[in-house]
Amino acid sequence: MESRLDLITTQLSGLVTSINDIRTMLVLQNDKIDLCIAKINTMETKNIDMHSKISELERQVQSISTKDLYSEFRNRFERENNVIMYGIEESLDTEGAVKDILNKVYRLGQLQNNNSVPRPLKIEFQTKEIALSVLRNKLKLPKSKYPNLKISNDYTPRQKEEISSVFKELEERKAKGENLKIKFFNGQPQIISGTTKIRREDFSPNQNIPKITRTE
Repeated sequence: MESRLDLITTQLSGLVTSINDIRTMLVLQNDKIDLCIAKINTMETKNIDMHSKISELERQVQSISTKDLYSEFRNRFERENNVIMYGIEESLDTEGAVKDILNKVYRLGQLQNNNSVPRPLKIEFQTKEIALSVLRNKLKLPKSKYPNLKISNDYTPRQKEEISSVFKELEERKAKGENLKIKFFNGQPQIISGTTKIRREDFSPNQNIPKITRTE
């Protein structure tokens, strides 16, 4: 009789252990389910955000007429050979300083009375490859010699609006904790992961360039 009671006690103890194991497994499964639900909610939020962006893009595209698109395309094409330089002091020998490598040089905007802020310098090359070369190698310029110099693409007003919008989105997403940065692909800004490495190409400029022609 006593041996049977011991056997029953052992079996009950085993059942209790099994029940506890099942409870532990259920808790783990519930945690996994909660995690899946959280991921689904995150995906739904991102999906809603994506649909919102797509709707905004569709609205922008619909607002641009065929004539405007052609004009914008032509404007961008005409600017591909150009770069804009900021921070170069006003002087009479601006053209002479760059005549060996430039096709055209002229200041943008009206000259201020006190010359406190130099007008941007627009430089037109013969080919877009030379302009790209200048942009790719601009960081090689010595800061000690050109402390205020900045070089950028010659963007159209619409491109400037697009770039401003992308940078605004970048700041908003970074404020939410995302590790992001901007990379330019063919002159167009795209938001990418902050851990993505950007390879800098060494592109030597074409030396076979005619002398500068002065413009009014």
